[in-house]
Amino acid sequence: MFAAINDVGFPVERVLAGIEAAAAAGLGPIKINMVVKRGVNEDSVLPMARHLRGSGHIVRFIEYMDVGHSNGWRMDEVVPAAEIVAMIDAELPLEPVAPNYPGEVVERWRYRDGSGEVGVIASVTRPFCGGCTRAGIWRIREDRYSELRTAATAGLRKVEMSYIGG
Repeated sequence: MFAAINDVGFPVERVLAGIEAAAAAGLGPIKINMVVKRGVNEDSVLPMARHLRGSGHIVRFIEYMDVGHSNGWRMDEVVPAAEIVAMIDAELPLEPVAPNYPGEVVERWRYRDGSGEVGVIASVTRPFCGGCTRAGIWRIREDRYSELRTAATAGLRKVEMSYIGG
């Protein structure tokens, strides 16, 4: 599953070893991102939350998003952040946590028993580009397909996210 999602054949064992090495070096908390795609890995959300709960690491579930033309993105493959939170909350009760700073893109949730934190990045169902504090040029841009997500935007020229560091 990991190889299919990462699209470069990078072995999951090396990722897990890297996480442990970073933790051993005192970096932390380690944030682990998981893109959630309907029909592919949404059944791994709860096992991932269970696995990392209490570890001191933070798993961040990211809505499958349009990253250009390379991933063949479709809206019906998006598992909304609200659904992800509800899946986890049904077994491992959650409560919201305030953002660390204005414009933070992750919505933070902590386990009510104090055993850790998870995050969701709702880039599709609740786009945050307009409130981003990382670059002040959003208001003058015209390529708002990340906010619009309609059939009308399918023909727009898109920049591959991997080309711009995302």
